[in-house]
Amino acid sequence: MDAKLIRADNEEVNSFLGSEVSRRGLGYVWFGANDKDVEGGWVWGPGDPVSFTGWRDGEPDNWFDEDCTTISISGWGDVKCSTDVRNSACETFYNISTLSTKTTLEP
Repeated sequence: MDAKLIRADNEEVNSFLGSEVSRRGLGYVWFGANDKDVEGGWVWGPGDPVSFTGWRDGEPDNWFDEDCTTISISGWGDVKCSTDVRNSACETFYNISTLSTKTTLEP
């Protein structure tokens, strides 16, 4: 499976992810936004600029050089990319008769 960290690039996806994280009791999960290349220049994994955001109050704060993101029921938070987060929200594309998206949360 060719999966990548999911993009929460609109309110519908963002709300779905937050509710699934809560429903599954995960606390928070990795997802695909980062500012590794330019501080404050948030992009999705392939480099597309982030236009929709769902930051929690006070985030992003870049506390101790945080360049990756997690999502929880309360919103997005920036975290160090080396943080031990055991869950991730990934997506993969597949073709049945047209291109579709399948979203999964991996523990």
